Amino acid sequence: MMSRITKKPISIAMALLLLLTLATGSFVYAEGLPEGANPTAALHMAAAAAQAQAGCASYAGTADKLGQQDPSIPYIKINGDGTATTKFKTVQNCVQASFSVYTYVGSPTPYENQVYYHGVTGTYDTAGNYELTINMPSCGTSQVDLYAGPIQTELGTGGHKMGTYRSYLYINSGVCPTPTPTPTPTPTPTTTASDTPSSTPTETSTSTPTSTPTETTTTTSTTTPTHTATSTPTTTPTHTTTTPTTTPTETNTSTPTSTPAATPTQLSEPSSEPTEDTITIEEDEVPRGGGEPEDDTAIDTSTDEYEPPIQQLPQTGDSSPVPYYALGSFLALTGLMNMGSRKRTAHKR
Repeated sequence: MMSRITKKPISIAMALLLLLTLATGSFVYAEGLPEGANPTAALHMAAAAAQAQAGCASYAGTADKLGQQDPSIPYIKINGDGTATTKFKTVQNCVQASFSVYTYVGSPTPYENQVYYHGVTGTYDTAGNYELTINMPSCGTSQVDLYAGPIQTELGTGGHKMGTYRSYLYINSGVCPTPTPTPTPTPTPTTTASDTPSSTPTETSTSTPTSTPTETTTTTSTTTPTHTATSTPTTTPTHTTTTPTTTPTETNTSTPTSTPAATPTQLSEPSSEPTEDTITIEEDEVPRGGGEPEDDTAIDTSTDEYEPPIQQLPQTGDSSPVPYYALGSFLALTGLMNMGSRKRTAHKR
C-alpha cells in the first residue's frame, strides 16, 4: 500500500495540472471571441453547436424563434422577376420556417377567402441567417407571409395559426385581363341514311281484245233451179287473260299506298249483221259432198276450244258397235249361268 506521504504529493500535482488546463482553455477561447462579445452568449452558442451536431429530434414552429437579420434588411423583398425573397434568422437550433403567397379579390379579409398560390419551407438545425424565395402571381392582388412551422395552404378566420405569424406584405400586380371564353365545339349532326320507301307495284288488269270473225254467207247457184243458202254463224267467246306482275320491294314505311283500281277495257261488240259474200260456181256435176272447194275461198268451219263441237253424222262404211255389245253381254250371261250350275252341283254332293 502506498503511504499517506506518497499520495499527498500526487494529489497536489494533479490539482495544479487541472488549474493550468482551465486557465489555458479560457485564454484560448477568449482570444477566439469577436470584440465586444459576451462570453456567456458564446457559451450558449457553443452548447447549441454541440446539440446541432447531435441532430434535431423535432423543430420549433413558433414566431419567437424567427428574427430580423438586421434592421436595415426587410423581412420580405419583391425581386421584380416574378419572385419574392424573405431574409430572416433563427435564434436557436432546430427551427422550421415557411414563406407563402396567397391571392385575393378586393379586400384581403376575411382571410379564409384567400387562395394559396405558392410556398416553400425549410428546417434549420443550427441558429443562423437564412432566406427563402417563392414565385409570385403575374397579376392581381396578393399577400406574402413569413411564418414559423410547416406550410399552411388554408387560412382560418384570424389568418395563420396562432403564434406562428412573423411578417407580411400586400402586393398589387395590376388588373388581370379577362379570359376569353373558349368556344365550345358544337357536335356536327351525323346524317343517318334511311330506307327510301318505294311505291308498291299494283296488279294491273290488261284486257286483250280479240277480233270476232264475221259471219259469211255462201250462196251456190247452178243450172238447177235450187238456191242453197248456207249460213254458219260462229260465235267465238273472248277470253281475257290477266297476267299480274308483282315485283316484291322491301318497304320500311307503314304509310298505306292507295291501289289504283283496274280499268276494264270494253271490247267492241261484233257486228250483228253478217256480210254476205256471193260465190259463183261454174256448171259442173252436182256436188256429192266431201272434197275441197276448187277456188281459193274456204268456208271457216273452225270452232273455239270452249264451244262444244257440232254433232257429226257417221260416215258411210263405219261399223256399228251394237253387235259387239250384244256378243259381250251374251258371253257374260252364259258365264254367270255356268257358275251357278257348278255351285248347285257341289252343294248336292
